[in-house]
Amino acid sequence: MKKTIVVLIVVLAAAFFAIMVSPLSSVKILTVSGNSMEPVISEKDVVVVLPSDYAQLEKGDIIAYKHEVEGKEFLFTHRIVDINDDGFRTKGDALDEIDPYIVKPTEIVGVFKFKIPYLGTFIRFANTTPGFVLLIIIPAALIIATEIKNIVRIWYSKSKKKEEI
Repeated sequence: MKKTIVVLIVVLAAAFFAIMVSPLSSVKILTVSGNSMEPVISEKDVVVVLPSDYAQLEKGDIIAYKHEVEGKEFLFTHRIVDINDDGFRTKGDALDEIDPYIVKPTEIVGVFKFKIPYLGTFIRFANTTPGFVLLIIIPAALIIATEIKNIVRIWYSKSKKKEEI
């Protein structure tokens, strides 16, 4: 019974997480890959951002935005330090310099709402081969083996009852 409850909780949590990060959801859950926002946000954290009307953003807000670096698009999470007619000037809290570009409203993914400490470390580990094996393959194999054992036990007990009749 306890195993069933644990499995149900894990499945429900996974379903909730999948819905939250789906392209249809307006909530974005992002892993952090640098330390530019320490101590507020570290690379061990996961940040939750929600879409926001860029007209309501203020100096001091932390935003997630897309920015192209050497032909590749990256997501950054930095604090707004200035707002002008062209867009937003941003800066990482741990950095000395303001970012050398202006963030346009169309590049904004969302505004930072809260962080989940240390979940980023877990997610990064889960995305490695050892993490995938340890967190997905082994538990799945154990669940499958347990269910096969239960099916065989039930089938065997039913066939024994038939023999007794």
